[in-house]
Amino acid sequence: MITCISSGSNFYNETINTLRFAQKAKKVINKPVINLDTKSKIILELKQQIHELNLKLNGNNINQIIIPNSLPNAGDNQQLNK
Repeated sequence: MITCISSGSNFYNETINTLRFAQKAKKVINKPVINLDTKSKIILELKQQIHELNLKLNGNNINQIIIPNSLPNAGDNQQLNK
């Protein structure tokens, strides 16, 4: 954030308010969230369920499941512990 302050006594209140606002804005924390529409969410849940069922058919341990991401730019594989 870039602020403009003045050393003149005429703008003292405005300068103080600007500095207070800058201090509050500095404390703001943004959390990115992946927005999924209902169709994408259902598709992802069904893919997870298919993966779990395939593991059960193969006799593998289902306690640790690696779910491939089908969303673009969602990062590497997610690991779920049940």
